[in-house]
Amino acid sequence: MGACLRRVRDKEVIDIQNGKRIGRVYDVEIDAQSGCVCALIVLVQNDKLFAKAEYLTLFWQNIKKIGDDFILCCIEDIVCK
Repeated sequence: MGACLRRVRDKEVIDIQNGKRIGRVYDVEIDAQSGCVCALIVLVQNDKLFAKAEYLTLFWQNIKKIGDDFILCCIEDIVCK
């Protein structure tokens, strides 16, 4: 079953190892050759008021479950941008 970008965007991303909220899906990275989604770009939740925005690349193999409201993942190999 497929999912549209608009359904995935802005979903809350949660790390299943510790239950912490990482942030919200900001964008997706798509392989131009195959047309498959490679990664989700996540806007990291920051508690500081005027902090610079941080983005994480969440690779598709680290995503465990996409639900109605949340995306559950394992964040072992995340890359900060």
